[in-house]
Amino acid sequence: MQIAPWLVYALLGAVMAALAGIFAKIGTEGIDSTFATAIRATVGTIYVLLVTTLLGKWPHARNLNLRALVFMMLTGIAGVSSWLFEYHALTLPGGMISKVAALDKLSVPLTVVLAVLLLKNEKLMSWNWIGVILIVVGAYLVAYRPANP
Repeated sequence: MQIAPWLVYALLGAVMAALAGIFAKIGTEGIDSTFATAIRATVGTIYVLLVTTLLGKWPHARNLNLRALVFMMLTGIAGVSSWLFEYHALTLPGGMISKVAALDKLSVPLTVVLAVLLLKNEKLMSWNWIGVILIVVGAYLVAYRPANP
């Protein structure tokens, strides 16, 4: 059975995101969360520029148009804003990585709902919606901490 390349990359992305959360929790101990995010963004920028250079991807800049540029800029702002909020949550009392990461995964059902509403080719079957609901329920169950009796 052949494994689809997109699946391999998606799973590798999930592993890296998990490691990033653990590294962030450890790395934000004792420092300002905004400053920690600046370090992450700087290292990330240098890393992706290096990978782009090593893979010879710079000629693709010729295909860049204004619409793509604006949406990539919005992506960058949204992504870094996500980091800022997540890092700040990790530094606050009760900001356990298990809770913060679980709630961060609510981005999945939010993305699905927005994709269905805003993008023309995104359609889900009832089974898919059950999966979306299970993600929401799972995030709640991981993040919920009942009061001590």
